Amino acid sequence: MNKRIEVIVKYFMPVMAGIETNILNVYGYMVPHGWDITIHTSNSTPDAPCSLPPTDLIRGLKVRRYPWHWYGIIPEFDWAHTPAIAMHCFDIFPFSWIMGMAIIRRFLKLPTPVLFLTPHGGYTPGWTTFPLWQRTIKQIYHATLGTFF
Repeated sequence: MNKRIEVIVKYFMPVMAGIETNILNVYGYMVPHGWDITIHTSNSTPDAPCSLPPTDLIRGLKVRRYPWHWYGIIPEFDWAHTPAIAMHCFDIFPFSWIMGMAIIRRFLKLPTPVLFLTPHGGYTPGWTTFPLWQRTIKQIYHATLGTFF
């Protein structure tokens, strides 16, 4: 069994809020049990854009950081050899294109990772806190792609 997971989240350490702490504790626990975990995240903190190094090693977790753009990040991983992708606090991008790519790969009968969607309360948020365009997109893929995977 290939015990490897690619984890995608907007922020990770040194940002320390509930999602980041949860990811650090859960996946940090898995590393000593033989799991190979890579965290794909932005190279920013909420108040300091592009301020973190591109790679890091935190509690055995490999961290790869990317610039955050209006469309999110574009994590780099090998689709054919990645057994699982865990998307935390999923947002419009890059999660919609990852889910879309997974559907295309399944349709073409290509190796496709298992997708885990962990919204951390974002699945049923206070929808009024989002602009209408974001709320509409999120509600559509929550009801379609989110439930499909």
